[in-house]
Amino acid sequence: MDISDLQEQLSALYLRLNGYFVSGFIIHAPEGEVNEKGKPRKVRGEIDMLAVRFPHNKEPERGVGPSDYLHVSGANIDILICEVKGGNQPLQFNEGLRSDSNRVLSVLRWIGILDEIKVEQAIDRVVEILSTGYSNKPDQFREYYVPDTNYRIRAIIFAPDRQAPTKPNQQRYIYGEEILSYMWQCLRPQGIRPMSQTRYDYGLWETYEEIVRYFKYKEGDNPGNIHDLYAHFKLEE
Repeated sequence: MDISDLQEQLSALYLRLNGYFVSGFIIHAPEGEVNEKGKPRKVRGEIDMLAVRFPHNKEPERGVGPSDYLHVSGANIDILICEVKGGNQPLQFNEGLRSDSNRVLSVLRWIGILDEIKVEQAIDRVVEILSTGYSNKPDQFREYYVPDTNYRIRAIIFAPDRQAPTKPNQQRYIYGEEILSYMWQCLRPQGIRPMSQTRYDYGLWETYEEIVRYFKYKEGDNPGNIHDLYAHFKLEE
């Protein structure tokens, strides 16, 4: 595992704890397509995370609701297109995705919430929320409400190495402290949860087992920061 792997796992686990089903997605290239160097193109692109959350999602036994920062919806089926950016990488979606409507078409078709007519109608709006020209607001994620449906499509960037956005024209993104503090709240409850056992086989978390173990066994009363996590996993920054 390297830092980018850990960052993606943290981001996916954060969404899972907030009630989302999470998947990656590979955009396959057609036979015969070549890249900029004239070599056969194997894939057109990759989405770090696609996620969906349904409006009636609840887990009251856990005693922790979804993060306020994420702005989950109690009325809309929430579909997220996510990228994870580490270090000082620009907080923008990969050019291959935001500049190619055919790739967005592949993503929307795979998600499968819209028929072909509505997919065609939605492409330009989804490209817009992925673009660098989108009007950023630190208090609101990039979003598109699909007309005549209860679907909300949002484009969200995760930046585990960064602090919270503070400037008036910054886009809203998921920053490191938000990820870690929410996981701490979920995995290290302050008191007994009568309806939810907190001791169990951590292997049930599968991909996320080692991250869960980090939180469960960490000494102290707070999650620390992202650099503590890197040090724990012996990852060089």
